[in-house]
Amino acid sequence: MAGKQFKDLDLKDAFLFAAALQDAETCQMILEIILGENRCLERDFSLGDETFRIFLNTRGNNDREVPKLLVDFLHYVEKSNDEYVGTVSDEKIGQLHEKIRKLKESREWEARYMTFERLLQKSEEKGREEGLKEGQQKILKVMECMIASGEAEKIPELTKDETLLEQMLKKYNL
Repeated sequence: MAGKQFKDLDLKDAFLFAAALQDAETCQMILEIILGENRCLERDFSLGDETFRIFLNTRGNNDREVPKLLVDFLHYVEKSNDEYVGTVSDEKIGQLHEKIRKLKESREWEARYMTFERLLQKSEEKGREEGLKEGQQKILKVMECMIASGEAEKIPELTKDETLLEQMLKKYNL
């Protein structure tokens, strides 16, 4: 999802899917397509917890075994665009696409997406900084332990030999 423009998202992108489900009518439409009248129950696949689960795969290869509307929907999830919708005959996909198209044109949702992207970037940057700091602290602690145990002469090798560094981290429980 990172780097995509909001207008270029497909339903497979979590943000657009979640945004689509915010609208009760769109949510109902998606659930009707997925659950519909035709359901496939795997009789030899017992989970033992009395729950009902549906496994969907947008890249499945058993189109003939699944209702056409569901197949069309799963392909639409991968390619939520005018071009794909032009190849589908069922009007439900067209209706859903119209709702998704309007959602993609929404300035409010585009702003939310941009805010979400910024938050993700900041979180990733913070995680990298924290990881770098933690790694530096571990290396300093390893060096401290090596000096204390009389292995200071091996310290220059740490930068050249990852295996040695891993051994020292294990040896000193770091």
